Amino acid sequence: FYSPREIQFVAPNKAYVSDLYGTQLWIINPQDMSHSGSIEMGKSTEKMVLVGNELYLSNWSNTFVTGMEKNTVQVVDVNNDVKVAEIRVGKEPNTMAVDKNGHVWVLCEGAVWEADGEQPSLWEINPLLKIAEKRYEFDGTAMVLRANPSGDQLYVIYNNEVRRFDIATLTLSDTFRIAAEPQGMFYNMAVEPKTGDIYVTDAKNYMMNGTVYRYSNDGVLLSSFEAGVIPSAMLFK
Repeated sequence: FYSPREIQFVAPNKAYVSDLYGTQLWIINPQDMSHSGSIEMGKSTEKMVLVGNELYLSNWSNTFVTGMEKNTVQVVDVNNDVKVAEIRVGKEPNTMAVDKNGHVWVLCEGAVWEADGEQPSLWEINPLLKIAEKRYEFDGTAMVLRANPSGDQLYVIYNNEVRRFDIATLTLSDTFRIAAEPQGMFYNMAVEPKTGDIYVTDAKNYMMNGTVYRYSNDGVLLSSFEAGVIPSAMLFK
């Protein structure tokens, strides 16, 4: 790899690895830890979600790939290892989530620091038509997107709070808010697939040990524990 970012397992002997520095999507065999191939994407790749036999990849950064547009999501057929679509969304698409209808929701950070940046936005992709059908624009910083187990609600870290987004009405809930502690900085989030509990990491000042908070799906704090510096990705067994 040049700069491996994320891994997506599709079979016991097959997984994909995205890459920030290069334009290849790597195919590996997790059982013997070997490279088994690659797919030329033409862009750097970041987050991935699997919908049926198709893999969706966000093209988040062009820092290391000259001339690349960073406002697309690419689709790969995992049976044939070929790119089958490229879908235009907002700038800096990052995290994605799949809803109960199999639609892919893409959170775009907006590249607000650039001269031609835009507001963060949320896009809904129809996997049959391969187009982004709906868009919701945020008025502030939005950085992580997750779905609840039933796939009818989304959670987003927005302006240092966890907010709930209703996919039917395309609105943010005004009553569901989980705010970071004073001087805290929400950094990442995961949803436990069985209980729906929401885990949120707090990176604090990015130098001291962080904290992981566990909330119910109603936003009630259930527990917390100290973690290392900049706690990020979380997985559930």
